[in-house]
Amino acid sequence: MGLAIDTYIEARDQTIQGLENYAAMVFESMHDGIFVLAPDLSILSVNTKGLEMFGLVLARVLGKRLPEVVVADGLASCALAVVKGCVDEHDRLFCMHALGDPTCKQVRVTIRHICLAEEAGRLLVVVEEVSEEELFRRQAESKLLRSEAMLRHAQSVAKIGSWRVDRVGADGEADRDVLECSEETCRLLRVTQGSPLSYQGFLDRVHPDERKHVDASWQAACRGAPFRIEHRIRVGGETLWLETRAELEFDARG
Repeated sequence: MGLAIDTYIEARDQTIQGLENYAAMVFESMHDGIFVLAPDLSILSVNTKGLEMFGLVLARVLGKRLPEVVVADGLASCALAVVKGCVDEHDRLFCMHALGDPTCKQVRVTIRHICLAEEAGRLLVVVEEVSEEELFRRQAESKLLRSEAMLRHAQSVAKIGSWRVDRVGADGEADRDVLECSEETCRLLRVTQGSPLSYQGFLDRVHPDERKHVDASWQAACRGAPFRIEHRIRVGGETLWLETRAELEFDARG
């Protein structure tokens, strides 16, 4: 019986050691930087990628608090919030650099609790470098959002709306066209923002005395004529005068 128990314990220990070796191999082979932190943010472990990203030496950083090794505005407070609030942080963008090295890297950081019982309270900080392509795309998206906000404000002040329409009907039926309207256009036409508005829905808002003229002008524009007309619309019991212009673009199918 004693021999069987000893054999079982040895096999168990070998299995545990094998799993630990496998976990260490996976930890070291990750393409992202990984920091394991104690609840006070002292560094317990860093994988090879994390060391390479910031030019660190493992022996010199173990036991130090994260802000004493790498710097990023808001990173330490974010990690402490995860410790206190028990809510993980995902894909947070930071500009991060090693202490004493001004070279900054744009990174995406995820901070999670480690769920293993023997490591309770520890944090796993995953640091992923943001590529130049993604950084450029994010900057372009940010500029676009700012431009759209400025356009919405300018249109609201000037009471000028804009709209776009694709002729989705393969048979060319106008009532199948859907207008994409700016906020100011939606306000002028009394349309809920985000609600679809067909060409026919727009035409229904045109004053009955001018509806045929507006429709004829639009159909002519679809054949290449310029479109710039003044007409009335009736919405919510109110009559408004509008000047409507359009620039049409045609693909190979017309």
